[in-house]
Amino acid sequence: MFSRKLFGRFTIRSVVAIVGAVLAGVGGARVLLAIGTGVGSSPTVESLTAWTFLARVFLGLAALWEAFRIYRAGPALLFPRGRLAVAGFLTAVIGFFLLILGYGMDAILVLAGGVAAFVGAEL
Repeated sequence: MFSRKLFGRFTIRSVVAIVGAVLAGVGGARVLLAIGTGVGSSPTVESLTAWTFLARVFLGLAALWEAFRIYRAGPALLFPRGRLAVAGFLTAVIGFFLLILGYGMDAILVLAGGVAAFVGAEL
């Protein structure tokens, strides 16, 4: 009787979206943490202005933003499948680019979050 009031809002889609958002958020935060610790050890003007540095920062922030979008698209009332599928696809693309740039485990976390959200859109 009370379980419907407590847990009625959570569907399989929203739970999978939350898991995907957590995975992508942790991966994005670890990317930004790795960038911050790498700059702190030996910052040079060349390393701070390099295009790869800017691309890594952009991809780390984009992973966090897409994690937020996955989280918001899970329990959405208007077009939840489409929003979750697009957010999952974009997160998987960001994870793929992070994998190319050399962030192993962090990129796999972002990629897994995107795949989980994309699969959750089909449930």
